[in-house]
Amino acid sequence: RPLPKADGRVVLRHLLAERGLSAADLSRLLGGSRNLGAMILRGERNLTVGHIRTLAAHFHVSPEVLL
Repeated sequence: RPLPKADGRVVLRHLLAERGLSAADLSRLLGGSRNLGAMILRGERNLTVGHIRTLAAHFHVSPEVLL
């Protein structure tokens, strides 16, 4: 039976926590403003296609898990 679809933000939080990374680390990974990671994690900003590609490559996951 397939796993239920998780919200991309939940998956992202898990990937960051698993590696001991913070919202500031997320901002650095995405090359955005210092607050970008926190805004994404709070749901104030959405991940762009470029962000998803960058994160999928960094975490070695399928981009679909971050949607």
